[in-house]
Amino acid sequence: MNKILKIAVVTAALAAAASAQAQPYVSGDLLIGFVGASSDLTIDLGSASALAGSSSIVNLNSVISASTLVSDLNSIGGLSSSSWGAVAFLKNNFMDSTAGSLSLAGQYSSPAKSDVDTAGLAIVSGASAIVAHGANPGNSWSYQISTGTAAGNTGFFVSDAGVNPNVITGAGSEVLYGSDTAGDITALGTLTVTSDGGLTFTPVPEPASFGLLAGLGVLALSIRRQLTRAQS
Repeated sequence: MNKILKIAVVTAALAAAASAQAQPYVSGDLLIGFVGASSDLTIDLGSASALAGSSSIVNLNSVISASTLVSDLNSIGGLSSSSWGAVAFLKNNFMDSTAGSLSLAGQYSSPAKSDVDTAGLAIVSGASAIVAHGANPGNSWSYQISTGTAAGNTGFFVSDAGVNPNVITGAGSEVLYGSDTAGDITALGTLTVTSDGGLTFTPVPEPASFGLLAGLGVLALSIRRQLTRAQS
C-alpha cells in the first residue's frame, strides 16, 4: 500500500470514528464533566470499554475539537476555574477518576448506574452539552454526578456510589480507575486536559508491555554508554 493510500485510509478511519462519536449518549460511554460557576459542560467520549482496551494514546479531539472545547469551557467560566472528572458504567463495574476505591455499598447499585445514564441524557445530538444550574437542573453534571453546584447540591452519584469523580480543577491529568465485582481497583489510564483544548487518554501498559519498556530502557542506556566511549 503506497503512502498516499495509507494516509487516505487513516484519514477516513479517523473521520468515521469522529462521526460515530458525535451521537447521543448510550449506556457504557465514558462521560467527562466540568463544573463551572453557573453551568456544567458534559462531553460523551464514546465507548469506555474501547478506551480502556486501547494500546496507545487516544487523541480525543476527534470527538470534540480543541477549539470547540475551549469555546465550551469559556462559556461556563473557563477551564482554570472548573473542576472536572469522568465516569462510566461498564457492565458490572464503574470506571471513574476518583483517587481511591469506590464504596462497595454503592459500587454496583442500580441508582448509581441510573445517575450516570441520566447525566448522559444531556447529550441529545452530539458530543457535548452545556446545562445551566438552577432550581431544577435535571441532568446537569453537578446535579447528577459531582458536588459543587450553585445551590450546593450533592450529586446523586456521590450519594449512591460514595465518591466524587471531580478531583481536579483546571488543566491537568486524572487517572481513571476500574472496579470489578470482587472490589479490586485497577488503574486503566490517564485522561488529560490541556489549557489549549487538548484532550487525550493514555492507557496503562499491559503487564507484558512493562518488560518491553524496560528492555528499551536498557537498550537506550547501552547505546548512550557506547556513544560516550566513542567520544572519549
